[in-house]
Amino acid sequence: KVIGYSFNDTIRFREFLAQEFNEKVSQVDGYVIGDHGETQVHLYSTAKIDGKSIVADQNTKQRISGNVPIILSQMEEYLGKTGRTAGWTCAVGISQIVHSIVEENDTIIPCSVIPDGEYGQRDLSITLPILLGKDGVREILEFDLVDDEINGLKISINTLEKATDRVNRLLSTSL
Repeated sequence: KVIGYSFNDTIRFREFLAQEFNEKVSQVDGYVIGDHGETQVHLYSTAKIDGKSIVADQNTKQRISGNVPIILSQMEEYLGKTGRTAGWTCAVGISQIVHSIVEENDTIIPCSVIPDGEYGQRDLSITLPILLGKDGVREILEFDLVDDEINGLKISINTLEKATDRVNRLLSTSL
């Protein structure tokens, strides 16, 4: 039973939303799916503050999305200097994952999984919203995405498919 840890992107997304709307991060909800890189998809359609849906205008979305390459670049620079990953976000995310597994609650956790038809995908490891339990992934949730999120997911899937093809070619030549 393996899941890929990719919760950091969602934690950062929530931080950016909290900053934009001048709220506490603990009051913000929202998810990131797709690639764990520059083609990750911020699901503004899932964004909520105190349980109420928020509307992010195009400028807000561009500011938040514009932070992704900067954050990734800073992480690479930090990793190169220290050999460590993004510490506190991993701790927060992993504690929520463990709690979700132990309690079998309905906490939605974005993790890298291999879907079985969800979002029209198979045979591809991709970050999707899931429910976890003692026996692993209980369910991959399919959110109703808006058009720009659907288009973003297609781009992200294309990026992941290219990477998957590259890995498969390398594996086939080395075996």
